[in-house]
Amino acid sequence: MAKYFPIFLIMLFVYCDKKDDCVKIEEKKEINGLYYFYFKAHFGSTSYTDNQGNSYQSSQDRWSSGKVSKEVYDSLNIGDEYCY
Repeated sequence: MAKYFPIFLIMLFVYCDKKDDCVKIEEKKEINGLYYFYFKAHFGSTSYTDNQGNSYQSSQDRWSSGKVSKEVYDSLNIGDEYCY
């Protein structure tokens, strides 16, 4: 069984297909020497009904941010797509 372990590891790394998550850069900021991209993160919508039977739906679009290196920060502009 131990002799198959290296083959398993090789197959794991070869066949695992990593899909990048991408966002549209909405804002760029440097804060205390650190570099951030700001983007809208969509968490879906929530619908609920109150105790009188009224239905409501709310969008959960929120701002998110991610710290990046200076090189990445300088290489992309607002409106560009950033994949991580």
